[in-house]
Parts: sequence; C-alpha cells; structure tokens
Amino acid sequence: LELALKPVKGAHGAAVAKNQIRESIRDLFPERDCCALVRPMTDERKLQKLEAVDPKELRPEFTDGLKDFMGRLMQHALPKTLGTTVLTGAMLAGLADSYVTAINA
Repeated sequence: LELALKPVKGAHGAAVAKNQIRESIRDLFPERDCCALVRPMTDERKLQKLEAVDPKELRPEFTDGLKDFMGRLMQHALPKTLGTTVLTGAMLAGLADSYVTAINA
C-alpha cells in the first residue's frame, strides 16, 4: 500500500494528477492499514454473480477475515472530513471514484 502511494516521477500531465491523488489519500488517511482476504468462493461462475450467492456458501476463511476486518474498522474508524465538512457515504464514494479514475489513467 505504501509503495502504491509514493509519488511518481514527472512534472506534467498524468504524473501531476496521480501525485495529487496520492497526496490526498495520504492526507485523508494518515493512519493506514491493509488486510488481504481470500477469494470468497472457488466456483468461478458463482463468483461472477457474488451478489446472488447465499452467504452460507462463502468460504469460512473469507467470512472470518471479513469479520476481523470489520472489527478493526469499527474500532478505529472516525468520520472522514474534507476541511470541516463531514463526508457522507455518497460524497466519499464520489471521491473514491475520482481517485481510482485518476490513478488508473
């Protein structure tokens, strides 16, 4: 995660945009953590339609990891703000979409 947030070389165009996004992420999330989850299931056809799968069919390793992740999230997460504005879910989703688009450009 930290490697992905390091600035890229370049002083124009995409490099500047990427570096601005990376800096914003570092500023918005000064304390970062990362966790790896196993694939929710091994059946590729069902995995492609995961939203329709009964949660009981998910791998126990996945659900255990998800419970651990959610526990850490709820224990440490504070409302995100931009300046003095508390971000709503929709606002945060819009920012995340902008960041992903800029990083992938």
